[in-house]
Amino acid sequence: MTKQPVIEFENDDIQLAIDGHLAIIKILSKNPWRNLFTDLEKTEEINQLYAHIENDNAIKGLLFLNNPECYDETAYINFLAEISGKDIDSLKFRKISDFEHEVDRVREILVTQQYILRMVRFKKLTFTGSLGNVSTPFLGASLSNDFRFASEGDFFTFPHIKFGLHPTGALPFWLPHYVNKGKSDEILFSGKDLSVKEAYALGLIHTIFPEKDFHNRCISEAKSISDISRSAVRLTKELRPDYGKELKKYFATEKRFVGIL
Repeated sequence: MTKQPVIEFENDDIQLAIDGHLAIIKILSKNPWRNLFTDLEKTEEINQLYAHIENDNAIKGLLFLNNPECYDETAYINFLAEISGKDIDSLKFRKISDFEHEVDRVREILVTQQYILRMVRFKKLTFTGSLGNVSTPFLGASLSNDFRFASEGDFFTFPHIKFGLHPTGALPFWLPHYVNKGKSDEILFSGKDLSVKEAYALGLIHTIFPEKDFHNRCISEAKSISDISRSAVRLTKELRPDYGKELKKYFATEKRFVGIL
């Protein structure tokens, strides 16, 4: 009889479950940008979960899952509308030059930066399984994970172009590590949707699963990949380039965009 994952933590926004040697963090929030990227108390809760996972020797991997529409363009545009104090029509280009709730924009960027730095130095293998269409910040942030899965027929979208904003999630940092300059520029500046099939061909995604039973397929694949020697993972990660140093310089520039430095 197959053992069911054990839920170790759950609130309205996230759930942490342990399935054998795999930790699974599922984003439940319908408004993750507001509830997880600007709420410092909840951010600290998640950081504590990361520390718990890293310190548990029985856990070999961490998988992130989400509900559909969690990170899509509509959710992100609604968040931008809320913190800018403007009524944004997602179908029209309208530059956002200032934010009524500037502190929330700053927190969004800082929390995203912290997540990326945490992932590039995470001691265990990390995975992202994105169900549904995904917008700029989450695509960029997901590239800091070791493995990425996506659901069949979905797209990556780039709403920052419509509003004259820079692409968050360190997307301009990561893309040149995967694709040539021409393709990177096309993705960053054209604003055209990128299908998961094309993302797979470019190496931005490792595996595409059907939407039906997507989460279970991600869990199975992540468990299989992560079931290797802990020392092999640790030593290999130590030998990889130290993206953390490069990212800190990149993030220092990004912080200037919101007046932090």
